[in-house]
Amino acid sequence: MVLPFAFLEVTALAIAFVVYARHAADFERIVFQSEGLLVERCMGNFVERTEVPLNWLRIEYQGQRRELVKLVSAGKFCEVGRFVPEHQRNQLAKQLRRACSGAPQWA
Repeated sequence: MVLPFAFLEVTALAIAFVVYARHAADFERIVFQSEGLLVERCMGNFVERTEVPLNWLRIEYQGQRRELVKLVSAGKFCEVGRFVPEHQRNQLAKQLRRACSGAPQWA
């Protein structure tokens, strides 16, 4: 009677490990380029790249619960900050505004 339950536990553990491993390397990267921002997102096996032009760039963040930082420019928008804790997203928005305005980042 013990063997079937042990097999069930090991199977459940293996499934949990596979699900965790698939998303363990997820990331979000913001790269500043001369013509705009390049946002790269990797979630599981899916990689998405979005270019947001610097012309008329607006960084929107109201501080609402579960809200992400929104980059809006020339009819395109992109949300960033999925992996940043909620209490630090305001800081991310400020740093992005400073970096895009040309001011020193760590002033």
